[in-house]
Amino acid sequence: MRGGGAEVWVDAGPGTFAELQRHTDPTRLSAIWVSPLHADHCADLLAAVYGFAYGGLAPGAPVPVYAPAGCARAPRGLLPRADTGFLDGVFAFRPLEDGHTVRHGGLVLTSRAVRHDIEAYGLRAECEGRVLACSGDSGPCAALTGPARDADLFLCRADIDHTDGHRESEQMHLTPEGAGNTARAGRRGVRRTDRDRP
Repeated sequence: MRGGGAEVWVDAGPGTFAELQRHTDPTRLSAIWVSPLHADHCADLLAAVYGFAYGGLAPGAPVPVYAPAGCARAPRGLLPRADTGFLDGVFAFRPLEDGHTVRHGGLVLTSRAVRHDIEAYGLRAECEGRVLACSGDSGPCAALTGPARDADLFLCRADIDHTDGHRESEQMHLTPEGAGNTARAGRRGVRRTDRDRP
């Protein structure tokens, strides 16, 4: 996402680092925001490590990575060399927590803990009176209402109605209906959801 002079890569799932380069020079990134620490949200941090450390895309300073605790261990565990200290010149890992707020230029990012099978967060990004809300991976929970409140766009992950091996009471992803209910639960409601696309 881009706004207020800042550029933030939200969720680093497989293939997103290549796609990111179609839209911006990765050395211009103000930050990276990742949640949860499942591969479909963070696998391309490894591609970014190679791009930044060896591919001529060295950032001017370590890029802040806002993610659940333990994210710093993920790329280190996949590297073939024992000395991973060079990563400190690439990424500056910052753990997320409920209510975590950070500003990059005119872009304000606020994270809310959401319901999932591991530590996970939803995101509210605000800039110049505009709001983008992202659910991340979340089951039904009241915590998503805050990020979605009065959002211009609510990007919400929705899945079929199943529990991924969990008990029925442990739904880990919203259904399309649940995404719509969350959007409507905002004070005035979200102006547009991802489901509105043709």
